[in-house]
Amino acid sequence: MKSVLSKLYSKDNLKFVLILLATVGLVLITKYFQGNVYVQAMFERIDGLGIWAPLLYILLYVCMSGIFMPSIVFKVFAGTIFGVFFGVLWVSIASTISSLIKFLLARYFLQEKINRRIQNNPSMRKMDMMIERDGWKILLLLRNVPVANSLFLNYICGVTKMPVWDFVFGSFVGRLPTSFLYVYLGYLVGYSAGIDGTNETRVTFEWILLWVGLLATVALSYYVIYISRKMVQEDVGPIAASES
Repeated sequence: MKSVLSKLYSKDNLKFVLILLATVGLVLITKYFQGNVYVQAMFERIDGLGIWAPLLYILLYVCMSGIFMPSIVFKVFAGTIFGVFFGVLWVSIASTISSLIKFLLARYFLQEKINRRIQNNPSMRKMDMMIERDGWKILLLLRNVPVANSLFLNYICGVTKMPVWDFVFGSFVGRLPTSFLYVYLGYLVGYSAGIDGTNETRVTFEWILLWVGLLATVALSYYVIYISRKMVQEDVGPIAASES
């Protein structure tokens, strides 16, 4: 009985329950803004920027994500502004550039400091050994396992022998499942708010497809995280979350 309860109330399960609850809350909030002229004017102005809109978004993400506001906020916003496909694309590019900057800082300027911190942290030492041995393959898994602060995962990769392009590939592909989830949430918010001005013409069947898509996205993301965690634990045992 205890094992069932522990699985039910595990951090991963609670995280996805909170995501679903937050989505419902966001949808209800956006109903208040539905048809709001100021909201629609803001999105029309962003849309009017053309190619400069994604470039500005990427710049803001790289400069502000994780410093002034969580990266999740930027990912959800991308879905609202750019839609699912381009939202995932711009989020993936922006997050990879942000990670690459930290990777290069660790490799060329902070090696001694990062290595010292790794030696004083058992979880970081485990990750360091895995990355040294398996390179981008283990990075793909670690990007989907909440084992450590993502910031220090970038730094750890920077002090290993991992080639730059392997890091870029592992970071870009590894983040796709969770990025898709957050972007889809943002798309759901924008759809509910009717920022394109066509909300009134949408029928019940469209809403059913939208929510079925959300449930499928959450289930797929959860499965990817579960499989990634299981593969990592079978390899080197459980890794505790690191403090940033």
